[in-house]
Amino acid sequence: MRSILCIIFFLSGASALIFEALWFRQTGIAFGNSVWGAALVMSAFMGGLALGNGLAARYGNRFSRPIFAYAVMEIAIAVTGLTLVLVLPTLAGWLAPVFRPIIDMPLLLNSLRLSIAFGLMLIPTTAMGVTLPLLTKALSSYDKNFGSVLGKLYGWNTMGAVLGVLAAEIVLIKWLGITGSGLLAAFLNLFAAFVALRIEKTAAAQVNGLDSEPVKLPERSKLSPRVKRLLFGAFLSGAVMLALEVIWFRFLLLFKDGTTAAFAVMLGITLAGIGIGGLIASLWFKYRPSAHHFLRVFILLGGILTVVTYRAVDWTFAFMLSRGYFEFQEFVFVAFFLLMPVSMVSGLIFTMLGHAVKEEIALETRAAGLVTFANTIGAMSGTFIAGFILLPKAGMEKSFFLLALVYGVTAFIIPAVSGPRYKIPRLLSYTMAAVFLVSIWLFPFGIMKDTYFINVGKKYYDFEGSKIAAIREGLLETVIYMRKDRFDEPLYHRLLTNGFGMSGDMVSAKRYMKLYVYWPVAVHPDLKRALLISYGVGSTAKALTDTKNLESIDIVDISPEILEMSSIVYPDPDAHPLNDERVRVHIEDGRFFLQTTDLRFDLITGEPPPPKHKGVVNLYSQEYFQLIYDRLAEGGMVTYWLPNHLLYDEESKSVIKGFCNVFKDCSLWAGAGLDWMLVGSRNAAGGVSMEHFSRQWQDPVVRPELLEAGLETPEQLGSLFIADALMLKQFTEKTLPLTDNFPMRISAKQKFGGTYSVLFDAMMNETEARERFRQSAFIDLFWPEEMKNKSMRYFEYERMIKSYFQPRYRDKKSYILNDLHSVLTRTSLQTLPLWMLDTEKREQEIVDQLIEEGVHITEMQLLLGKRAIAERSYTKAVEFFESYITSGNEENMSHVYTLYLYALCMDGKTDKAENVAREIASTVNSSKFDQLYVGWMNAAFGVNIPQDQK
Repeated sequence: MRSILCIIFFLSGASALIFEALWFRQTGIAFGNSVWGAALVMSAFMGGLALGNGLAARYGNRFSRPIFAYAVMEIAIAVTGLTLVLVLPTLAGWLAPVFRPIIDMPLLLNSLRLSIAFGLMLIPTTAMGVTLPLLTKALSSYDKNFGSVLGKLYGWNTMGAVLGVLAAEIVLIKWLGITGSGLLAAFLNLFAAFVALRIEKTAAAQVNGLDSEPVKLPERSKLSPRVKRLLFGAFLSGAVMLALEVIWFRFLLLFKDGTTAAFAVMLGITLAGIGIGGLIASLWFKYRPSAHHFLRVFILLGGILTVVTYRAVDWTFAFMLSRGYFEFQEFVFVAFFLLMPVSMVSGLIFTMLGHAVKEEIALETRAAGLVTFANTIGAMSGTFIAGFILLPKAGMEKSFFLLALVYGVTAFIIPAVSGPRYKIPRLLSYTMAAVFLVSIWLFPFGIMKDTYFINVGKKYYDFEGSKIAAIREGLLETVIYMRKDRFDEPLYHRLLTNGFGMSGDMVSAKRYMKLYVYWPVAVHPDLKRALLISYGVGSTAKALTDTKNLESIDIVDISPEILEMSSIVYPDPDAHPLNDERVRVHIEDGRFFLQTTDLRFDLITGEPPPPKHKGVVNLYSQEYFQLIYDRLAEGGMVTYWLPNHLLYDEESKSVIKGFCNVFKDCSLWAGAGLDWMLVGSRNAAGGVSMEHFSRQWQDPVVRPELLEAGLETPEQLGSLFIADALMLKQFTEKTLPLTDNFPMRISAKQKFGGTYSVLFDAMMNETEARERFRQSAFIDLFWPEEMKNKSMRYFEYERMIKSYFQPRYRDKKSYILNDLHSVLTRTSLQTLPLWMLDTEKREQEIVDQLIEEGVHITEMQLLLGKRAIAERSYTKAVEFFESYITSGNEENMSHVYTLYLYALCMDGKTDKAENVAREIASTVNSSKFDQLYVGWMNAAFGVNIPQDQK
């Protein structure tokens, strides 16, 4: 019977974590995934558990049939837990009118969130909290060794939780969806109840539901000072363990993307450690009933391991850390190394505390209930303290130090053992205390800044030469700004959140982010009110504030730190988009804002974090797009990020399918490389004039930004077209849409930007895209006829732009001089030639700034020569290249000589080009020339530049 009870409690633990995973996903939709929304839901969950623990401590021993009572609790969990799964998807609509009047009153809003979340979770979580004390009482009837019983049940239940969290996030939600997974969790509870009831029938001593005269025990109303100290120790150990969990997770996410799989692995390892610790304690108590006398030893060991594992991660995994990221298998290994030791100790501590309390209190249910109550309240407090105090105020490193100290304080609070029988525990306690003090004294302050943060930035330093400009450890994430310099001046910035490159203001990012505004401004007749969901580095926001016609701009972002740190990108307050008087900022979850606002917008645009990150997928679901549609004014438009470089083919198609199911006039547009844009509207009529369509290019503020983004003429906007609704319907015909019920249609498996896709390569083919553009009824509606005809010729140049931004899709011949020559001789474009010559507007601005300051650097001559080519000023280009060549710089001279000879030919100095080439070839190795380019110039200009000469 004891083994069977352990098995069903294992299943109960699995069910509990499945339900928890489902509830947290769904409450994120109903209450928002903001830091407050998530924290309040967690508090409601743990508060319910604590209430169940407390009720068990107060009333549990009245039950003479604890197994029967346990079965009733399992049934209650199944029924109410599943009901919650079914009700939560509809809850957002019901609650919106309640939240709407107080959306800008955080104190009242969060109080209401907590009250509703607690009320919803009250019955299932309270029932969960009762189960451990009840089964402890039941098993104690057969085994009087309380520590062994408690550790066994606690361990098996927690190991079941490991199975539940991993199964839910890796298998169940993917194949069964949210509702199906809820049904399975309820089945596990009902199965546990069924087995418990069958066992209960065979329990001879359990025949009457309740004792006719409840046992009255004075211990219930009064606890001894010793018990209070033990319970305070349980509170502190729970607090420090959950606080450590929060800090550990934040630390590990510096080196691994925060996908649902990553969180499931970290939580699974933590729970596994706790469960193993409980089982080890159970076995120890079985053979040594006085094992709890070593309680202080293990509490101090927890503090020591907190320090040692933090330091040893660098020693043990230096090579992996130096890369700045972990592969998934490496991540699992490092997480195991960091999380498992202290988690195991935590499981031992809990069991020992329970046994120690039981020695002071005769009743098993009361002892188990009090310890779990204190531990759960501590865990709830620890989560809040870590997230809202330690991380933003002290940072990860000092938090590790302070939490290690808490272990020492806890050991001091725990009553000591005395007497000659306890010589060994006392000796070990003193020894461990000495080691603990040494570890605290030698705590590796500075390693976070000097090693871990440096390693996070190293991958970007190695990749692009950028360096860390600023770091802030905030409520939601660790925000890191990288800065790429050119001649000691900022060229661009890159925003990292928890080590992941989230956004930036490099030219590729600014191009597609600002397109979200430039496109609708061109085709919408009169934009007045705009909503931006997710701020990033502010490029889209800047495009909005640059648009004079807009009367109001609402910006919603979940992270106050990201908004505050954007002054790094906009050091001039007058240029900062958040300082525009039309802007209203809302620190809130974007979906929650859409659910609760009653405003209507002419434009809603968004670039939320990548959909594979935890808590983000519901910002790409069909239901979310329906919310956007509902908040659009009549004729309003939406532009939305589709990050194909981070999604597999079927995942992108699933997002597109959901979007097009809502927006019947959906269309797909190129941005930069595989950063694409979905466009839809609420019954937009189109029909703008040529003058209106082109107006942005006449605006003195917007025009320079358009030029920098490579949108130099209005005609180029049409060349970004990929497909309209008819094409997308065919494209996604056999694909299921991404929905709230099936969020794992976007998997947690990472796709890296260089991963090649035949499917998207075909969609980016400029010849086919041009033909689709020509035949599109959507284009006929929104594009002026004259503009449509003029746009056709620019698809060829869009091919070159795509090749520049997505080298993985680049034809090997894309960068021969033929392409550059075509742009220079057939168009007036200047930005594209700059890109093809490996420079850009911002770099040229830095050069001009240095010239004004009287600074002269040799490489500036090369950059000025490239600019002169782009401006078709070939005489100047020749002069700049000659100045650079005579400086004696030998770096990348094959490229320089090729451009020099090309400039000579374009300047009509073909004879000089031949003479210069012969002179160079006769004195230096012919590798000074790129032979492919030289061959092209010989054919194009009728010159005879030598090839393959020594």
